[in-house]
Amino acid sequence: ASGSASAGSSSGSGQGATSGSGGASPTPPPAMKGSLVAHGLYAALSGADAGPDQANARGLPFGIRYDDGYSLSAQVGYRTCWNVRPELEFNYFDSAHKAFVPNVVTAVGERAGGHTQLSSFMANAYYDWPLMRIIPSARRVTLYIGSGVGTCQSRIGGLTSASLAPGVIDGSSPYVFAYQIRAGVNCAITRRLEFFAGYRFFGTDDFRFDSPAPPVGFGPFRLEGAEVDILEIGFRLFY
Repeated sequence: ASGSASAGSSSGSGQGATSGSGGASPTPPPAMKGSLVAHGLYAALSGADAGPDQANARGLPFGIRYDDGYSLSAQVGYRTCWNVRPELEFNYFDSAHKAFVPNVVTAVGERAGGHTQLSSFMANAYYDWPLMRIIPSARRVTLYIGSGVGTCQSRIGGLTSASLAPGVIDGSSPYVFAYQIRAGVNCAITRRLEFFAGYRFFGTDDFRFDSPAPPVGFGPFRLEGAEVDILEIGFRLFY
C-alpha cells in the first residue's frame, strides 16, 4: 500500500510539473518586463521642414543654392521583442532652389529658380533602448539609433530664368547610392500608437544629368550628392 501511494504521488507530481511547464508563456527579455512599448508589425509616417544645402556642379558655370524645403517619409517595419527593428522606407524631399545663371547667348548673368526633388527607397535597421532600464517609471519611452542604405533619384524641376524660359535644366538623374543615420526618442501613446521625434542625416553619391548642348542648355553635368540634416517627427501604428 505504501509503495502504491508513493508511486501515485510521484506520478501526479510529474504530470503537474509537465502541465505547468507546457502552459507557460515565453519569457520576455528582462529589459522589457513591465514595458508599455508595442511590438510587431507597424506602418509609420514622418515629416520635417528641411532641404539639401548648397550644391556645387561639375560641368556648370554656376552653383545651386537650396532654400529650406520639406520631407515626407513612409515606413513599414517590425519591432521584435529584443528591441531590434528592421524597416523599409520611401522618402520624398522637395526644396526650392536658386542660381545666378550666365546667359549662354549674351553672357549676362540672370537670376534663376525652380524646385529640386529627391526620391529614395531605403532599407533600415534600428535598436530601441528602453529608458526604463535607468528610470523604472518610463515604461512608455525608448531611445532609438539606426542607419540605412538604399537608392535615390534627383529631379531638377525647371531651373528657369527670364530669357531662357521655359527651362535651363529640367530632368531626372539615374538612381545613385544613398545612406542615412538616425537617433531619437519613441513614446507610446496607446498600446498601438507611438509618437517619435529625432535627428536624421541623409546623404547620397553625386548625381548625373543630361542637359542639351549650348546654346539651349549647358550639356551633361554632375551635381554633388545631397546632404540633408533633418529634425523629424512622426507616428507609428502597430498591428
